[in-house]
Amino acid sequence: RYRSVVENLNEVVFSTDRTGCWVFLNPAWQAITGFELADCVGVSSLDYLHAEDRPAGAALFSSLARGDKESCRAEFRLVTRQGESRWVEVFAKIERDTNGQFAGTTGTLNDVTERRHALELLQEQLHFGHSATVVES
Repeated sequence: RYRSVVENLNEVVFSTDRTGCWVFLNPAWQAITGFELADCVGVSSLDYLHAEDRPAGAALFSSLARGDKESCRAEFRLVTRQGESRWVEVFAKIERDTNGQFAGTTGTLNDVTERRHALELLQEQLHFGHSATVVES
């Protein structure tokens, strides 16, 4: 039953090892990115981030690995197999081994691309409206 729920979610469920490499990805990963699940397991999760977002992603993962935080929420751009960018909201929580040491992360990735585009459009419209008001003054 659990497997069926995880495999049918529209949200990516993931797990990484202590180095940040994917250990588990549910089928939503392939639906969002176009990458085959089997090709991604064992690959660094940072490799799929937009180049401009990698430093922030690496810093966040390091913060979790050091134990500075137990969990985090952030937005990053993933690069799809087709080379497009998709915005995702990441929620990650640290996992510990039986000795209490950092063993990796588990979490979710939620595609928020449409929300981000709508927000950008709204900001542009507000900026345009503000500019028009200033010109009329």
